[in-house]
Amino acid sequence: MDCEPAEYIVLHTESKLFGYEMGQNFCFHPWVLTKMICLIMGVTLIFTGIPVMVKIVVSVMETITYLIIINFQFDYLIHHSIPTNPFFAPEYAHGLFTVVTWFIYYYMERQVEFNNKINFNWRIELLKKQEDAHITNKSITILLHNILPSHVVNVYLTLAEKHELYYESYSMVAVMFATLKNFQMDMSQLRVLNEIISEFDTVLSQYRNEFLVDKIKIVGCTYMAACGLNVRHSVTGGNRRTVIKSLRKEVNRAQQSLARNRTELAIVNEDVVFILSSFALDLMRTLWICNHVYSNIPLEKEMSAGDMSIGISSGEVMAGVVGASQVHYDIWGNAVNMASRMDSTGVAGHIQVTEESAMILKRSGVECDFRGMTYVKGRGIMPTYFVGIDKNLDFRHTPEEEYTE
Repeated sequence: MDCEPAEYIVLHTESKLFGYEMGQNFCFHPWVLTKMICLIMGVTLIFTGIPVMVKIVVSVMETITYLIIINFQFDYLIHHSIPTNPFFAPEYAHGLFTVVTWFIYYYMERQVEFNNKINFNWRIELLKKQEDAHITNKSITILLHNILPSHVVNVYLTLAEKHELYYESYSMVAVMFATLKNFQMDMSQLRVLNEIISEFDTVLSQYRNEFLVDKIKIVGCTYMAACGLNVRHSVTGGNRRTVIKSLRKEVNRAQQSLARNRTELAIVNEDVVFILSSFALDLMRTLWICNHVYSNIPLEKEMSAGDMSIGISSGEVMAGVVGASQVHYDIWGNAVNMASRMDSTGVAGHIQVTEESAMILKRSGVECDFRGMTYVKGRGIMPTYFVGIDKNLDFRHTPEEEYTE
């Protein structure tokens, strides 16, 4: 501040004695300096990224320093400056203006700090709710994938938003019912049943992604599955790590056999019958392993998974999702009824199929043994077949020269 207090006092006294106007540029204007100091305090307090206590200490030091300067070094200049009130001394007006301004800035800074903390807490809470919503959505999707087939989930969610019914019709679907025979349902056997079904689901995971086999439901000791319910059914793609190479080889062999022995009455996607029969055979192998493991467990009460009869049929099927709450995906049609009848009239340790499915399996290169004329509820007497299985639980394949009939 370029101003000499002593020289200013002399010039100011002379101007009063001789009655002339003193120059405005001789010394600084007091109110300009006061307002400038207030702006500096405001910048100090409002500046972001600095701890609050540091800003408060610095701004207080600026205020005290300025009050000392105007009351001791430039007291004469401040006292004879323009007053804001004729009954209020200018030095008090400057000091009061500076202190009030500091308190206003301090209140504004505390309010900004409070708002920042509230916004931060709200942001954290919002991010947590978003994360919870994301986890909830993933959980719902996982649950839906466990309840509904994977190809149905997205379509069902879209139609559910529009309150529309989901249903599809398929011209060729293979349906399987597998029932545990001689299995006593009590508390001790419930764990055994859970372990068996879990093992069946593990086998299903080998078929679900590549060969599009879907589990429909479990009723008591009956495991229901189907193949061909996905409109993108195709098993001609590349290998996947989750698929057993031998299974891929068997499916390719059956497809080639079907292509060589295709008739005029052949239906698209007939290979679903062979795929589901392979899945049924894997279930029989899994049950044999479970029985072997249980037989080697030393327990007071003998544990056994029992035997299993399997029925398979194929044909037209309608599928859909029913229910407003606890929705259920199910399939209906003659193929479903016949597969259930093949299971109920079947024999433990065998896969019983209808005549139409047996012809498809024969064209796929798998032998089928004629069981005889069997009474089927609702259909009367009709021919049924057992899928050819050897002692090692493998398909009995038809020699190449017998493929064509």
